[in-house]
Amino acid sequence: MNLTIKKFVILVILLQFSQLFAQKLDKYYTQRTQEGGDIFFIFPNDDFKNTSNKTGFLFDITYRQGDDSLTLNFTYHTKNPDPASQLIIGLNDKKYASPVKKLYVDFIKKKWEHRYSGKFSFSEMEWIINSPDPPKFTIISEKGQSEFIVTSNKWKKYTDALQKIFYIMAQD
Repeated sequence: MNLTIKKFVILVILLQFSQLFAQKLDKYYTQRTQEGGDIFFIFPNDDFKNTSNKTGFLFDITYRQGDDSLTLNFTYHTKNPDPASQLIIGLNDKKYASPVKKLYVDFIKKKWEHRYSGKFSFSEMEWIINSPDPPKFTIISEKGQSEFIVTSNKWKKYTDALQKIFYIMAQD
């Protein structure tokens, strides 16, 4: 086999191999064209957990291209009603806080389900997404605070996708 054919075969094998490990972003977000800018919806993530009471924290992100801020909607469960007033995202020594608005509170399967919405700046969230260290979500409520964390491995996989999505979102 001559050298050109060998190079071609190696290139085809490498391309096929790289496709096996390529990350499919469509399972993480959707994009819709709207008047005034594309809207991006990052699908819910439920990897964050409260280790003391074994409850979860689910969040999703909505962003209109060109805006300075994005909306982070989140859901958490409690034994008793516990309305949130603020959401804090902490990473290393930095903390970003947002007052929250209640979307709904409901009693489902013997637990109170709380759904809230907060706003964060695009640049703050981009900084969090680009960090190799996982952030911590803290809900401030009438009864105190609840912290939700994620493992480094789950965060790494998730942020690999989010970094690409945020790059796409930042393109005006």
